[in-house]
Amino acid sequence: MAKITRRSLVNISAAGLTGCAGAHKGPWRHFTAEEGRLLELICEQIVPTDKDPGAREAGAAQYIDRQLAKRLKAFAEHYRKGLSAIQGASRELRGRNFEQLAWAERTAVLKAVEAGKVNQANWPKRSSRWFFSVVRDHTIEGVFSHPRHGGNRDLAGYRLLGWEYPEPRGQNRYTDPRFRKT
Repeated sequence: MAKITRRSLVNISAAGLTGCAGAHKGPWRHFTAEEGRLLELICEQIVPTDKDPGAREAGAAQYIDRQLAKRLKAFAEHYRKGLSAIQGASRELRGRNFEQLAWAERTAVLKAVEAGKVNQANWPKRSSRWFFSVVRDHTIEGVFSHPRHGGNRDLAGYRLLGWEYPEPRGQNRYTDPRFRKT
């Protein structure tokens, strides 16, 4: 049996970590690049950019992607099937993929999805209305949640509300004298 030196152990470990790191390609943890781009477009329709930043700038789709690996695991398969069904609804209603549509056409497709006016056979287990409400809720979370959760990039959601970065407050750390223990 060959003796393993400390140097060879470090080299083997580094190679293993490099292999693990290389297994994940692109910016998405849960979605493929196409699914991620589709979700970005949907989120952008829900909280659009105008004079203020919207869901795209806030990284709402990235928030959803990150949370699907954590606390939103139960929604992971629903997102895969739901995004595919939105593409199907887009082709059925407009004859093209969602990303090929103009802004108003995307809005019309999502309104049909939200209203349940799309072929429900494409929505296994849950309705299109249910899926739209889930995506809407998660998009809003991604825009306005604390940045440590993967959304609200560059405090875009806080700026949208006109907020400064909220000062962290914990027990006995209030700066307002009304809340200090004496």
